[in-house]
Amino acid sequence: MPRYMSLIKYTPDALAGVRASGFKARFDQLEKVTTAHGGTLISMDFVADDRYDFVAVFELPDHDAFFALNTFSFSLGAIADGMALELYTADQADAALAKSQATDYRPPSAT
Repeated sequence: MPRYMSLIKYTPDALAGVRASGFKARFDQLEKVTTAHGGTLISMDFVADDRYDFVAVFELPDHDAFFALNTFSFSLGAIADGMALELYTADQADAALAKSQATDYRPPSAT
C-alpha cells in the first residue's frame, strides 16, 4: 500500500482544543478517520516547532483514498496549513527510476 506523510499546522482554536482534550484523543480521531478511508495510521508525532504541530504517516490503498482523507481533514476548518508527501521505500524509488525514459532531455542553459 502507498505511504504518505502529512505535516499539519492547527488553527489557534484547534490547538487550544487539543490542549484541553489531550494529544492522545487526536491520535484516536485520526486513526478512526484513516480507517474509514481504507487505510492505517502508522504514526502521529507531535513536533516542537513553530511551523507545524504534528506529522502523520499513513498507509492508504491508493492516491484517491489519500486525496479523500486529505480534503476531508482540511474541510473541517481545524487545519491552518499543511504539506503532504508520498513516501517511497528504496526499492520503490529504484523501480520508479528504472521507468525513466527522459534520456535525451537537456536542461535550459544561458550558455
